Amino acid sequence: MTQSKLIIVSATSILLVGVHQVVFFLANLSGIFNRPECEKVVQHVEGDNHNDVEVDYARAWDPNRENRMIFTHVGKSGGSYVGNLIGSLTNRNKFTLVNGALEPDPFNPDRLVGFNPSQEKLFAIHSAMPNNTVYKNHANYVPGFEDRDWISVVRDPLALFNSHFYYAVDTQIRNAKGFETLKTRKKDKLCGCYALEFDECIDTMYKNKCTIELKPQMQYFCVMKDPNCTVEVALSNAEKYVLVGITEEMALTTQMLEKLVPWVFRGQAKAVMTKQRSTHLFNPVTNTTLNGAISSRSRKQIKERAINYHEEMKFYDEVKKMFWRKAVELQLLNKAW
Repeated sequence: MTQSKLIIVSATSILLVGVHQVVFFLANLSGIFNRPECEKVVQHVEGDNHNDVEVDYARAWDPNRENRMIFTHVGKSGGSYVGNLIGSLTNRNKFTLVNGALEPDPFNPDRLVGFNPSQEKLFAIHSAMPNNTVYKNHANYVPGFEDRDWISVVRDPLALFNSHFYYAVDTQIRNAKGFETLKTRKKDKLCGCYALEFDECIDTMYKNKCTIELKPQMQYFCVMKDPNCTVEVALSNAEKYVLVGITEEMALTTQMLEKLVPWVFRGQAKAVMTKQRSTHLFNPVTNTTLNGAISSRSRKQIKERAINYHEEMKFYDEVKKMFWRKAVELQLLNKAW
């Protein structure tokens, strides 16, 4: 565990085109990484493209090894899809999936833990995890459990903001909570955005000088309620994850997870999954129909006015770089394209 090897990865002119015609261009990517030579053997071969990096992932499922994984579920990032995929693989791969929110509170067994449990509760829960167990919840990172396989998925911050806006008032999914959010929006005549489309809401908030704040993802990778949670701290913790996938590349994310955490994700491509709920495109209560649409005007207004824009965008951009570097190491890019 003390030896390390220098890996040099180089890929040129990588062009990715998403379904919304968003172009991500990564040119002359060069990364130098120190990787502990404890669970995988990595060898750099002479050459100048990602196919010349040989990675031998020696870690396979071992019933005698402590296999434990923690899934940091960032809301509206595709985490429900990943959670459903994990659930569909429990019988095949012989592990237990623990839905953390529905588990008894470790300090008050008559109550459920719920979402976003305290750091003290999470420490107790993670300390007691049995072998071959996966824990999932909307919960923060907890230091001291680096022997677990940590995974998560994050999303483009503007797409996440848009998704949360429509999901919050989807009464077909959220029922009473959705109606409660509608009441709250209706009461706020200035900034509530009641029955508005996302673009209309952003324009209204911008003109009325309302506070605009992106839905935070960065904070999931810090200790809960840490007043010193910065981009640097969050990224340092994200580096400890086996993988932080990205919603926009979900197919590649699951392929990478199968390589990195085979005792959970082996056979993921053949998994039979039940239909997952998703925010409806049409909301009969608000009569909104533009879920997923973000105009250039809204993007500019959010960039100018959102109080956490630069932090959230920097965190997401750096996580994307980590993601693509790892994809290069795993030699999955040709298969994904």
